[in-house]
Amino acid sequence: SVAPRGVDVVLDAAGTDEALKASFALVADRSRIGTIVVGRKAAELGIQAWSGGSPVPLTPEQVELRAAGLRLATELAAAGRFDVEIAAVFPLAEAAAAQELSEHGHPRGKIVLLP
Repeated sequence: SVAPRGVDVVLDAAGTDEALKASFALVADRSRIGTIVVGRKAAELGIQAWSGGSPVPLTPEQVELRAAGLRLATELAAAGRFDVEIAAVFPLAEAAAAQELSEHGHPRGKIVLLP
């Protein structure tokens, strides 16, 4: 209902089945969906992999899109307008536990390692 005519481009930063289904429903052309999470499955899904383990090197255009997105995210963060949900914080000594949570726990949010 928020976008009755769909949207032009989607950046998938979640990689869940639910998030991908929502992206497919919003964007008519799957090649206009980019993921930073499920890069290994991108070609199979018909979407672009901008990171997330893609075996295919980025094109110069994709490198620039990623750089532009990083610049925007940095500007928004500096202005206090960009929030990232934190799922868990681990000391570096517990990196193995953080990795285990990442691989098997599917937390909502990012996992942070502190020195």
